[in-house]
Amino acid sequence: VMVNRVWQWLFGQGLVKTPDNFGTTGGTPANAALLDTLAVGFRESGWSVKKLLRELVLSRAYQLSSNYDEKNFTADPENELIWRMNKRRLDAESIRDAILVVSGQLDSAPQPGSPIAERGNGPIGEFRQFPDAGVPEDLLVEAATLTKARSVYLPIARGMVPDALAVFDFAEPGFVNGRREVTNVPAQALYMLNSPTLATAAQMLAERVLTAHPASASQAQRVQFAYGLVFARAPSEVEQNAAADFFAKFPGSPSADTIWTSFCRALLASAEFRYLN
Repeated sequence: VMVNRVWQWLFGQGLVKTPDNFGTTGGTPANAALLDTLAVGFRESGWSVKKLLRELVLSRAYQLSSNYDEKNFTADPENELIWRMNKRRLDAESIRDAILVVSGQLDSAPQPGSPIAERGNGPIGEFRQFPDAGVPEDLLVEAATLTKARSVYLPIARGMVPDALAVFDFAEPGFVNGRREVTNVPAQALYMLNSPTLATAAQMLAERVLTAHPASASQAQRVQFAYGLVFARAPSEVEQNAAADFFAKFPGSPSADTIWTSFCRALLASAEFRYLN
């Protein structure tokens, strides 16, 4: 069961597709011999998750590209035998953290405790004041999203999941769930384009680009730097030309900050930012 969970985390789906059900009513392993071999090795390694992770990420299967192959697709359309890496959307926590990282906002320091615990006992939705900030308790979710800490440190109150997580299929806090749903719906794109959180991140990303490459730098250098931060790659010639066409639409009217904020928001709202290829 543990080996299957680790495999699912790394590859996007488990060797057994029903991680919460290994019984006769659950799914059968796509490769039973591989699952048995990994499970025996996991036991003999002293139940070391670190060794199991190392073995899987150094494997050929994990290092495959996600390129399409018609012959392999015909033989195994569900990719159960791992002839390519599955394209996967980042989970909710990783998307939020990535937004904070590229905009230079992430506070990676461990948090001292839970803001919910600091509020004390009582109904979460009741109108109570935060001791220091004077923020109503029923705004706890919004206050949680204002923190720049890693998502793993966010307080999660049942029924009050922050929008930054809920819109990207965060697991229901009241249930045990071995596998999250992964959706691609309009609400996610609208959040990336219109959320105040994204507006702030786009502005700060733009400031980061303009600070790193001041007025003396060329526009192409700035675009290349922005692509490196957001996508960890250089822009293609087509993308450079598209960026040039975008900036050409604003000859000296809005401020550079405003134009670059719009450009950075488009990068953050792109599918590539949310997906692992």
